[in-house]
Amino acid sequence: MNRWKINYERWLKAFFILLIFVFCLWSIGGLDRVKVVSDEFAYWGIAASFAGYDWHDLMAATGYYSFGYSMVLTPLMLLGRLGVSMTLLYKLAIILNACFMAGQYMLTVYVMKELDLPLSGPARDTVGFFLTLYVGSTAQMDIAWTEVYLVFMFWCIIALLLRTIRKHDYLDMLLLIAASAHIFMIHMRA
Repeated sequence: MNRWKINYERWLKAFFILLIFVFCLWSIGGLDRVKVVSDEFAYWGIAASFAGYDWHDLMAATGYYSFGYSMVLTPLMLLGRLGVSMTLLYKLAIILNACFMAGQYMLTVYVMKELDLPLSGPARDTVGFFLTLYVGSTAQMDIAWTEVYLVFMFWCIIALLLRTIRKHDYLDMLLLIAASAHIFMIHMRA
């Protein structure tokens, strides 16, 4: 019986992760360009500069944006140098959003477990699923800007903080410091 319970919980987690990907990628076929021109374009422009493109004239028309999310987009821009279309690169960024949301789900479940909340495993999984797909996330998931990545990094910091408090591991402390610095690089509101 215990073995079935463990498998059931794994299957439930896999099912919720699959649903997150389905929700995130449902309309990916119609996503082929930036929606929020000033914001999204600025992050892509910084990534283009990191990848060696000369977009300085175009970037002169945008305001200042942090470069943390652009660091995530830079490998995609390097694929552009190999001939991958910008439409496909944009869709890859949306797939990254789905990965960040799946990671957020797993981190949310981990944090609830570490906090010893009085919830069973399936209840934690269900709560984590709904926390991941709250209205703010679902409104942002098909836009290639910082919001989904920012929330993912927030959960990374919470998980690392709990691990550092409980285990006093130096690697966790260093990762916590790095993640805390990186979240500020993603957006100044952090």
